[in-house]
Amino acid sequence: MRSWSSVFFADAKSKKGNDLAIAPSLYSLSNKMDNALLAVRDITHKYIVVERKRVIINFLIIIQVHGMLKDFRIKHCNCLENVLCNIILNENENEGLLFVDSWKFRYRKQEKYLRDKFSIYLNDFSDLYLEAYDYYGIRIGQTIDCADISEDKIKDIFKTNKYVAMKIKAYECPWLAFLHEIHGEHMILVMDYNEEGAFCSDNSEKRFFLSYEFIIHKVTQIVLFHYGCSQKYNFSDIKHKIVNDLSLKVESDKDMENIKSFADEFENVVAIDEEIEMCELITAPLIKKISLVGFSRVNYSKAIKYVYQDDLNTLIKLESIFETLETNARNWQLVNKLLTKYNESKDIENLRQIKTNICDIAESERSIAYDLHAILQTSL
Repeated sequence: MRSWSSVFFADAKSKKGNDLAIAPSLYSLSNKMDNALLAVRDITHKYIVVERKRVIINFLIIIQVHGMLKDFRIKHCNCLENVLCNIILNENENEGLLFVDSWKFRYRKQEKYLRDKFSIYLNDFSDLYLEAYDYYGIRIGQTIDCADISEDKIKDIFKTNKYVAMKIKAYECPWLAFLHEIHGEHMILVMDYNEEGAFCSDNSEKRFFLSYEFIIHKVTQIVLFHYGCSQKYNFSDIKHKIVNDLSLKVESDKDMENIKSFADEFENVVAIDEEIEMCELITAPLIKKISLVGFSRVNYSKAIKYVYQDDLNTLIKLESIFETLETNARNWQLVNKLLTKYNESKDIENLRQIKTNICDIAESERSIAYDLHAILQTSL
């Protein structure tokens, strides 16, 4: 089986037959700004803060160039998920299959900082990219170093490729300048381009414009994204995969034990204080990743609902499970609130409450896994 890196970074020839002419009206700024934006702010942005030590993070900016990209603000997603969902939705597909493998909790005790000990994704989102490829044919093609790139070259790339990504250091983003330095990845959709630069949109409440001068001096690498839904999946196969995955979750109980191990970390007050003191407000990577864990519970429900959309009886049986998963998602966000309170007051009771809440979540998710497996197995 090919590795995810070989799949995504293999050179891909541009499909000239898919190129479309750019209408002159697309150069009008007013046309770019007239559509109302959905003012949905990703919770991961709300808690992003400054770190004293300067950290360089690579970011991706996704661009669609053959007409204005429809702006689908996806709630309960990290930035990469939001970008992939937008690509999928702009191709008139349903994004549900992107999350069929999203209900996880990975834990690595050997890491120094708590923010690095847990994740829902493996190796920096590699498994999320694989889901995008397996179900939708989304892949990364050619990558282009921007060290000596020209404005004409950038325009040519925009003109001849439908989706383009640009990597940029986080603290170089002028629309995030008040944050100075950001941890994690942030994805920004660029809606269109003209002779002066690119029109951009993210999960904030306003669009912004990046000039070619900015792109030339700040962007480090351009990555071409390709969409080609050649993967002809069928729901029967996906249902069997979901049930098999649930069987492993129930038999091993590993995810739930990982969650409890994570809860135990909040007994180490010295370590928690050290991590919080690395930032002026609160440790953004920890806040962000806890939010993403909560989001994954909602997104997993979305995937199940989509796969079983034609099985009304099963969906009715699953209603209470969906409600519990959404409750757990809110409880993960409550952990963030308690962590924020601890940062302000240093009241040890907040950390005790965090541990209790996370252990309660683990027990709830253990019960969900058993019930969900039993229901879905009988529906095969």
